[in-house]
Amino acid sequence: MSKDDSGQKKLNQLAFEAQSCQQQGQAMQQQISSLQSTSFEARATIETLKNIQNVKNKKVLLPIGSGVLVNSEVEKADKILIEVGSGIMVEKHVPDAISVLEERLKKIDETRARLQDALMQVSDKLRAIDKDAKEIMAKMDEK
Repeated sequence: MSKDDSGQKKLNQLAFEAQSCQQQGQAMQQQISSLQSTSFEARATIETLKNIQNVKNKKVLLPIGSGVLVNSEVEKADKILIEVGSGIMVEKHVPDAISVLEERLKKIDETRARLQDALMQVSDKLRAIDKDAKEIMAKMDEK
């Protein structure tokens, strides 16, 4: 096997690694985007709960998602239903529900931060692959 064949083989291997890294990076970016949406929704829900707990016998515009609001009348908003997983709902006092949502939000933000760190590592690996490929091509061009 000549040095050109060896160089070409290494370039092919680097190209495969780069493609794999790009796919990983795209998947991570999608996950980060999804987590950002979930984080935004949780923050909006917390804000709504903070505002609604002080409302008694008043009409409100209640956000139900996707930018849709519904006219509603709140008699008493000291307890709400919150999903705790697998479609199971439990009744909680508003401050307790806010605490649950804030804990979820903390976990979402931690996960997003870990994914962003991992994405940076993938980006660093792609840069290293690019550098290696350029060095191999330069050596091949010298011949």
